[in-house]
Amino acid sequence: MDELKVYPREFAQQGETVFMHRDLYRGEMPQPIRTAFGACSCLCLNIKSNREMAFRVIDAEVLELLKPTEPSSSPDTKPAADLKELARLQALLLYQTIRLFQGSLQQRITAEQQGSTLMTMALKLVVRAQSQPELRTPKTRQDWILGECIRRTALLVYFLYGVNSVYREGICVGLHTLRQLPLSTEISSWDEDGECEVREDQRHSRWEAIETFPYEAFLGRWLVSMPRRLDRFEKLLIVPCQGLEAAEAFEELGLLVA
Repeated sequence: MDELKVYPREFAQQGETVFMHRDLYRGEMPQPIRTAFGACSCLCLNIKSNREMAFRVIDAEVLELLKPTEPSSSPDTKPAADLKELARLQALLLYQTIRLFQGSLQQRITAEQQGSTLMTMALKLVVRAQSQPELRTPKTRQDWILGECIRRTALLVYFLYGVNSVYREGICVGLHTLRQLPLSTEISSWDEDGECEVREDQRHSRWEAIETFPYEAFLGRWLVSMPRRLDRFEKLLIVPCQGLEAAEAFEELGLLVA
């Protein structure tokens, strides 16, 4: 729960989160992300006189982002369209995180009621991305980043509402779908700085070789893997289903066998 709370502040302070790669919007920053950055930054100032205005902006933006998108007169390429849709979903994820953890009772209720819409958006985006050769078997680092951000954002949407429903009602909403959401087999690639200085064909094989598997399979592999220090995102994936104590014990055992 505490990990989920920090993302709006982290985005405001660092311009990235575990689901929004620092290079994702390097070439173009969509309007929803620009607005979300401003809203998150405003709340980080923790000025009481600005709080009401910040939440009014968030409420208005959520309603705008939830409106059905109209077909463009000049259709975007598939990756460009996915980037725009991802920006909408990431902005909504940040806003709903703020409303659920910092908002008034009415704002929390509204955010909860909109949960099924966000989860549907997330699932549709993942399914579309997984069906596209450019994102399923990426040839470039940027394509891999886009695909991985889509996968991570979808997972975080389901985590947010799943954890919230467990806390409120004792059940994990969307658990069946969450188990099947895809994850990259190379989580560590997220932290790599730029592309390696190798030949073009080597770069292609590097990213094409990275596969995906369901979240459920990730948990299964983790249970039989060698104990080690966990990546922050790995810990996020493990704690909701296995518990914080299990994750910490895994890391402590890794220190003993190192």
